[in-house]
Amino acid sequence: NTLIDALNAITVRDEDGETKANLVADVLCNANVYVGDQLESGSPADISFWPIHPTIERLWMWKKLRHGFTDEKWVDSTTNSIFGDSCTGHAEEDMIAYPFKLWDEPSRTTLYSNAELYAIADPASSRLPYVYDNYEWEHCMENGYDFRALPKHRTKEHTSSPHDT
Repeated sequence: NTLIDALNAITVRDEDGETKANLVADVLCNANVYVGDQLESGSPADISFWPIHPTIERLWMWKKLRHGFTDEKWVDSTTNSIFGDSCTGHAEEDMIAYPFKLWDEPSRTTLYSNAELYAIADPASSRLPYVYDNYEWEHCMENGYDFRALPKHRTKEHTSSPHDT
């Protein structure tokens, strides 16, 4: 009930608190949000981005190194905004908003597309200047979540196969 308590606190604290609380509840309950997206492209402005991003990146790299994905198609970003309109910045060929240099091309400052950065970040490409020292999550194991037990070819449309054991 922490969320409900927080919404109630906003209602009591602010003169327009009921309106704010209803807006937050509406966005959380009815928004067209995709897993991994922190409501539009302002993720780094959200303090929760900083612990979440490397955790998701590490899980993604583990999956890429372990078995890969059976479907890496980009979704249609013209319908992915929580506001129901286009969500610039999420499409495969959308460019990152600022130019930068990569460690392996120090003389080249350029804009990269999402697809280019996705390929660069692939742990098989050896283009990133770092690697994770392990892909173990002891705190998850202690709570009964064993990622090693996940099916090899899990996707949204996953169906059982002999490879799942």
